[in-house]
Order: sequence, then C-alpha cells, then structure tokens
Amino acid sequence: MKKGNTLLAVVLLLTALLSIGLALSSAVLSTSVKITKTYNRLAALSYAEGGVNKALWSINNTGSYTTTLDSSLPGGQFEATVTDCGANCKQITSIGYVPTKAKPIATRTVRIKINGVVSTSNISFKYGIQVDNLGTYLDNNATIKGSIFSNGPIINASSNTKITGAATSHASSFLFSSITNGTISGDARAFFIINAIVKGTKYTMVNPPYQEMPIKDADLNPTIDGWENDALVGGAQGNTTISGNNNQLGPKKIDGNLVINNNASLKVTGTLWVTGNITIGNNAQIYLDPLYGTNSGVIIADHKTDRTDFNSGRIYVNQRSTISGIDPNNPKTPSYIMLFSTQQPPPPFENFWRLWPAITIEQNSIGGVYYSPFGSIALKQNALARALACSGLLVQENGIVDYDSGMANSSLASGPAGNWTTTEWQALD
Repeated sequence: MKKGNTLLAVVLLLTALLSIGLALSSAVLSTSVKITKTYNRLAALSYAEGGVNKALWSINNTGSYTTTLDSSLPGGQFEATVTDCGANCKQITSIGYVPTKAKPIATRTVRIKINGVVSTSNISFKYGIQVDNLGTYLDNNATIKGSIFSNGPIINASSNTKITGAATSHASSFLFSSITNGTISGDARAFFIINAIVKGTKYTMVNPPYQEMPIKDADLNPTIDGWENDALVGGAQGNTTISGNNNQLGPKKIDGNLVINNNASLKVTGTLWVTGNITIGNNAQIYLDPLYGTNSGVIIADHKTDRTDFNSGRIYVNQRSTISGIDPNNPKTPSYIMLFSTQQPPPPFENFWRLWPAITIEQNSIGGVYYSPFGSIALKQNALARALACSGLLVQENGIVDYDSGMANSSLASGPAGNWTTTEWQALD
C-alpha cells in the first residue's frame, strides 16, 4: 500500500473515532443534564412536601399557620400558604425551590386539602334555668322566660316576679322544697307553694325527684379536663387584654386574667382556659369563628389550684356587652358561647352565696350561656341570657332568661376543628 493511501486511512479512522467519541460525550452530557434536572425537580418536590407537612403539623398543634419562606432545610426553601375551603376544610399550597426562591433552578408545587375532625361534647339544657342545691332567688320584677328546675327552694321577692314556663323545686329535705310568691304561667311543683299565683297545675305535698345538672357530677371533672386540654393545644400566655376590633384568640391557656376592654371585639377561634378572672367590658362583643358551624364554643375560668380563691376564676360580663355564636350581630344563632366558671365559695360562706357570685351578668348585656357548677350566678337588670346552670341563682330586677328550645341538645366543640387529616393530594407541576 502506498504511503498516501495509508495516511488517508488513518485520518479517516481517527475522524470516525472522534465522531464516535463526540457522539458518546454528547449523549453522556445530555443524560447527565437530564439526571441533574430530574434530581433537582425531585428535590424541589421534597421541599414542597416538607412545607405541607410543617403547615399541617402547625395547624394540628397550634391551631394556625402563617405563610413564611422557610429556609431551615439545607439546599432549598419552601413557602406554604393555608386558605379556607369551607366548613372544617383547609387547603395547603406549598412551593419548593432549589436552591432558593430568588434564584431557582427547579420549583415544584404541591396542593392538599385537609378536613378537620372536631372534638365535641354534648350538653342538654332541658330548662332555661337549672339550679342545684343552693337554690334560686328572684328580686322584684325579675322575669324568667321559660322553665326552671331548682334542687333547692325558689324564692320570689314579691308577686311582681314572673316565670313564663314551669317551676319545680326539689330538695334533699322536703322542708326546703318550696316555691314562694311570684306568678308562674306553667305548672308548679314543690312540697310547699306559698303565696304564688300558678296559672297551670299546682302540685304540692310531694318532693319532686332530683334532676342531674346538664353535666352529670361524674362527668364534670373529665369534661373540664378535656376542655382545658383543647385550650393547651394553642400553648399558654400570661395576662391578656383585648382592645379595638379585628381580634381573634384560641385555642389558648391564659395564665392570669383575660380582659376584653370597653367597645372591643373578639373572635373566638378555639377553646380558652383562663386561670384568673374574665372581664368583658361595656359594649364589648365576643363571637365564634364562623367555621364552628352549628357547634358551640367554651370559655372557662378555672383557678384549678384553688377554686375557693375569691380572687380568681370569676367572670364579669359588663353592661351592654354581646355574647354571640357564629353571627356577631345575632346572639340567638343556633351556636353559642358558654362562659363556664369553677369558682366556689369556701365554707361557711356558701350560706352567703348571693354576695359572692362566680358569674355576674350586668344590665343590658345580651346572649351567652352561663354555667357555674360549684358557685352562683347573679343576673342583673335587663340582662338577657339564653340559658343558665349553676349551684345558686340570683335574678335581680328585670333580669331575663330567654330560653331557646334548641338548647335541649347542643354540641360544644373544641374549635372549628381539632385534628386535621389529608383528604386530597396533588402535584401541580
């Protein structure tokens, strides 16, 4: 073979090998780029899922989540946003960025829907007023719209007092089963009925049977503990004062006093447990988060370490305040807020229970359900409550309890939702 032909053959061979090498290099590089791109997208997806998980954890453990750009994980960031999508429904949208949102080389978005499982307890208010052993005292011109059952005497100061429904007095000793004075539109039952005008049927010389309170004695402490555990989900804070409008609070334990200033408004977004006193100022307004739906909410004053401490665990509802359910403008919505006090007078002061009420409801206040299982409630002039349950009751001039028959089967909830679970998952890109 001639030298020229040999050289040509070598050049052709080298050219062919170079072409093959370049082709292989291009394929390897292309594959590497694809692998890197796929890896970055998978990484971005992981960061997006991390944002979903953090938002879900925060909602379940604190009751809320605020949109933030989170860079706590190495190599990437996520940004999660929570929006409402109906009653007990939330949507979490989380975007993952690699390496940063400012200069991303890959992004992925994950969207999930979560439904809340609401922790509820059912309480039946069979009467507009149900009073335990301390009994009931109605001042001049006091009015009860509805029926009353008292495991103690019902004493009306004069014939000007009115009970529009039935009145029943039971007592551990028949000597204290009595109704004195007043006008009763329905039936009246007591061992003694003295100077009372009864428009229905009068039943005397019989001690009516004892009636359990809306929360039975055996269930009382477990129920209180359950509400307080619901409040602890949102953590604890010290003395709290609410001023102005657009406030919301809950679930939360307040180690100290809760004061809602005059003219302030508060949306309750979960159970509140106050270890000190609760004071609701003049013209103040409290209402439930609309996501409670038909469920009702609880605010509890419980100085658990010493319920006989006169300085703690009491509730003051001042003049012209409004306690509503989910509609702040209508205190007679199906849902309601129950204000619950565990304060009790220490012996021997239980005999002077009218002087130290656990709950005081001042004139012209509207709405709310009030419960004091160990102490007393004072309902003052022109104050209107939806239902009352207490150990002792003082209704002062023109105090009114406007009972709703729907209260006979009501459901108290820990908040708009308790534990949230995923019902729908989507990777959007």
